[in-house]
This record gives sequence, structure tokens and C-alpha cells, in this order.
Amino acid sequence: MEDNRKLWIGIGIAVAVVVLLATCVCCIAGGLAVIWGISRPLPTTPTLPITLPITPVSPVTPISPDSPPTISAPLPGEAEETLAALREAQIPDSDLHELGIRFLGVPANTQRTLTTPNPDYPVGTRRKFNVSNVDNDEQFEIYAILIYKTAHV
Repeated sequence: MEDNRKLWIGIGIAVAVVVLLATCVCCIAGGLAVIWGISRPLPTTPTLPITLPITPVSPVTPISPDSPPTISAPLPGEAEETLAALREAQIPDSDLHELGIRFLGVPANTQRTLTTPNPDYPVGTRRKFNVSNVDNDEQFEIYAILIYKTAHV
């Protein structure tokens, strides 16, 4: 049993030495390749003048965004249905009050604006705020102190 263990330890050491030597050989070969690549002069190619034919371009006529696009091929039936649905669609304004009522369950009689007056905080007031760092998607709380105040701000 002891001889078997010594044999495996010897094989492990031999494998480790072979791997270490192979790594050293690879590093030396890579270093020599870099030195050889740096010391080699770059091939010089003669620069030939390049002449491209200049073709006149027809003037571009601007297209009005109100004019419909020109279609050269007949549309399939599904496209006609989609086009009719788009023409008949009623696209609502992006009214946040209406969107809140429709999707968030906000009561319909909710006021659109805040009617309470802004509080008149004295200089030196300390308040807690929730802050978001959008770089790493981190939310945390900070305390801020009112150090300056004017009639309008």
C-alpha cells in the first residue's frame, strides 16, 4: 500500500514537472516570436495613385412626410386589412392621468395636479430623500439640509 502511494506521488510530481517545462517552453517561444516580429522590417509597398471614376449624381427630391409612399407591387390581402385598421385606429394622447386610470387603477376622480401649497421650510431643515444611481441600478436614502432659500425657490 505504501509503495503504491509513493508511486502515485512520483507520477504526480513527474506530470507537474512536464507541465511546468512545457509552459516555460511556450513562454520562451512566444517571447522569441514577439522579438522576431518587432525586429523584422515592415514590407514597403509602392503607393500607386488611385483614380476613381466620378459619376454625376441625380439631384435628390425631398419627399413630404404627408404624402403617402409609392407602392410598385400589389399589396397582399393581409396588408390591406392592416392598413385599414391603422387608418381607423384612434391613437390616444399620452395623458398620464388617463393612463393611470386605465392601467394602474387610479380612481377617475383623482385630481390632475397637486393643489396643496408648497411647504415653507426654514433654512436648516433636514429631510430624507430616496435616490437612484442608474449606473449600477442602486437605490438608497440620503439626508439633505436646506442651506439657501429665495422668494421663488
